[in-house]
Amino acid sequence: MKYRLSGKICLISLIVLLSLGIWGCADDEGSSDPQSAEEQNTEEIEEIGETCWTELALSDSIDTSFIIEGMEEQVTLSLFQSNQYSYAIYFDDERYQWREENGKDFLIPHHKPDDQDLWMAIWHDNEDVEQVLEKKKVDLEASFADTVMEEIRDPLMGTQLTARQHQESDDVIEIWYFVEAQDSGIFIIQQKLFTEAVEGHGRRFDLFLENFFGAKSPGIQLTLTEEAKAQMKEELLLEENQGKVHTLIPGSS
Repeated sequence: MKYRLSGKICLISLIVLLSLGIWGCADDEGSSDPQSAEEQNTEEIEEIGETCWTELALSDSIDTSFIIEGMEEQVTLSLFQSNQYSYAIYFDDERYQWREENGKDFLIPHHKPDDQDLWMAIWHDNEDVEQVLEKKKVDLEASFADTVMEEIRDPLMGTQLTARQHQESDDVIEIWYFVEAQDSGIFIIQQKLFTEAVEGHGRRFDLFLENFFGAKSPGIQLTLTEEAKAQMKEELLLEENQGKVHTLIPGSS
């Protein structure tokens, strides 16, 4: 799995992303064909984004914060790199642990109710995503009272299937994510929850997925003028001459 940062290319893309508010999506006034220039520039930036996604150097841990049950919580997440598949993810090792079972990576709490299923599983499939989605949707509809499919961009860009039993006591909930893998095929992520665990463990699972590496990165829709490109390169050279080191933050693709 490639996670070594291509410094020059990725630093350019970082400056591009951080400069959205400065340069926006300005038209290329010097081009005789604005539409062609826009398409070309967008393709160039998307290619840079793909390079950074696949060659990102990941640290052993990251510090982050999120809102859970109405309270802001500071947390340090540790890096997990799968032995079975080409992905990495940050998780809270004080609360969870990984195990391999039946070709899947399972993230389970150190402590959970004995009579409740509570985990998140991740694995890779080489089948066509549409076929996998349709088959899984049929299976869930046969087992659950309510099943909803939707396209999402948070915590990952892909398709989400949510299935609920609508039981009077603790509702059984399954959340499935289907995301395109960087190289080929798809990653399938299954969360097994119950009502009382959604706001706690469910929110934490999604926080971990915001720091998931291995899925194909979203296209970076950005158009730069030639002047903006020149300014970006000047800033890059200045930073390099000053000997500064930059680190891309997970999830910033």
